[in-house]
Amino acid sequence: PKMPTYHDPQSCFRRTMWSRTVYPKVLLSLEFWFCAGAHGALVALMLLDYAPLPEDGNGFVPTELAAMLVALVGLTSALLLRDCQHWHASLTSACAHVSEETLNFVQELQALLGRVDEALPMRFAAGKYALAAVYVFFFTITNGSVTARGWGELRAKGLLEDKEAEFLQNQYAGDRMALLH
Repeated sequence: PKMPTYHDPQSCFRRTMWSRTVYPKVLLSLEFWFCAGAHGALVALMLLDYAPLPEDGNGFVPTELAAMLVALVGLTSALLLRDCQHWHASLTSACAHVSEETLNFVQELQALLGRVDEALPMRFAAGKYALAAVYVFFFTITNGSVTARGWGELRAKGLLEDKEAEFLQNQYAGDRMALLH
């Protein structure tokens, strides 16, 4: 059976081949549109002869224009670096919370159900799938997808059976998270 893939209503980009790249992020950034507008304005100034090209025809951009473009590139690079550092710190914190909360979940299962014989298979399965989901999550964010070696590791640790790993491998190619339940 094919599992449904749900659309994120807050995403303004449909899932296309390029939606898994950096382009949606770039197209939504203010810096990109600022640079595109500044470039368009400089081209318009040159076409309207407000910023004439040198008469010698060697094709070099005037120093004044080159200095403005270099300053614009420097500003944009500084803003992007600041954003990347913020994203990295947020991702690192979120990943630490995923690991901690999974550990808390498994500990709560043990504390709540203890040695109740009827709940032992369900407790074991819930803990196993929670750990498998964390493995799949970390494999996906570090490598972009779960490799054949990663699926083998999940099988070897006993977190997923062969049928389960095969199903997830066929349904979730790595561009979206698998919901294990």
